[in-house]
Amino acid sequence: MASALQYKDLLTTAREEAEMRYQRKGLSGRKRSRFVDEDDSDKLGASLVPKRSSKYNDVADSLLEDDFLTETFNRIYDESKDLSLLKLKEEATDLPTGEAAGLKILEEGEANSTADFIASFENSRKKSYKAYKDGPQYSIGFGTKAKSADEIITYEEAVNRLNVETKKFESQVNKINDKHGYNWNDNQVRALTSFAFNNGTGGLNNLIEGGTRGNEEISMMMLEYNKVGNKVNDGLTKRRKAELDLFTK
Repeated sequence: MASALQYKDLLTTAREEAEMRYQRKGLSGRKRSRFVDEDDSDKLGASLVPKRSSKYNDVADSLLEDDFLTETFNRIYDESKDLSLLKLKEEATDLPTGEAAGLKILEEGEANSTADFIASFENSRKKSYKAYKDGPQYSIGFGTKAKSADEIITYEEAVNRLNVETKKFESQVNKINDKHGYNWNDNQVRALTSFAFNNGTGGLNNLIEGGTRGNEEISMMMLEYNKVGNKVNDGLTKRRKAELDLFTK
């Protein structure tokens, strides 16, 4: 059986290690006795302070008290764990949904493609389309260029031409996006594709001022492009508002 002196040595070593940890943390203000009263060796076998539980039957572990650092660490750990769980619960309930999470919820009658979005402003669905005067040129179907002043095409052909033109302008918008580093999202690309389809690539470059305008300024200026011959056009005003709404989603 270990002597009382050996017990004191073990306890002294444990106390010193606790004190060293205490000092490394820069903590002060609590005065502790490093040694058990040498004249009370009979008390060494008694439970002097609360003990730390251990899965080992080590004598030092059984005598080492729950010092200030251990108590503080356990308290802070428990509090931080509770706060982390609370934060996770709050984040779970505050997760964005729908458009805020990048998911677009289509409303009734809303276009589900860029071509559909453009078509909704250009014309209605018909069995056939006849060329019409559109400024300096003749257009047909959903605003695409007609081959002649008296050309007539079917609905299927009108849709096909619109898809071709839409892809062409969308490609130009993406090139401008990459060139000037705008990092436009899908809705912004769709809105500007519609704008370019209506105003040409030159009109789009004017809107962004060669890449010098930010998205906020672009959105502010977009509504200004609603005139025909210096007169406000109701159809263009409606179109610009729809493009702005899509651009700012």
